[in-house]
Amino acid sequence: MVGHGYRWVPHYGMSAEREREEIRKTRESIQRTTGQRILGWFTRPLQTPDTRRILAEEGFLYDSGAFNDDLPYFEKVGDKPFLVVPYSLDQNDIRFWKNQMFTANDFFEYLRDAFDTLYEEGATRPKMMSVGLHNRVIGRPGRAQGLDRFLAHVRKFPGVWIANRNAIAKFWLEKYAQG
Repeated sequence: MVGHGYRWVPHYGMSAEREREEIRKTRESIQRTTGQRILGWFTRPLQTPDTRRILAEEGFLYDSGAFNDDLPYFEKVGDKPFLVVPYSLDQNDIRFWKNQMFTANDFFEYLRDAFDTLYEEGATRPKMMSVGLHNRVIGRPGRAQGLDRFLAHVRKFPGVWIANRNAIAKFWLEKYAQG
């Protein structure tokens, strides 16, 4: 679970002070509701030029507001590296809302085919497959079976790690942290 904005207010064009307030309200609301502190963030596009600096200053571990890579990486924020765990709209249940997928099987087949390709390529280079899930989208009865089928498929393969973004971020920071 990552912060995704408070009340779906776009951040682009906000002052740094207002954006910080929105990020704090989101973090506090999620913590009050779930009892958990969010560690990551994904601004509803587009970010502001201040977003990552604010996240670093507010103690977030990572930002997922990037579509430019498949693996996590570090970006300099101020004088320190800050972790970016890229997000994908490709393997994402939001495609149901965009009328790009209609059935649970559409979702399963697309995820399976992407996974199979990445698994094969991963024999020589590390790969990460990001699957975006939203409880209000994939949680519908006619869609959830596609996710169940995909997870059953993935579990048949050795060496696959199924992890959420927080676990990925903590692993990446532990293994690859810079300066």
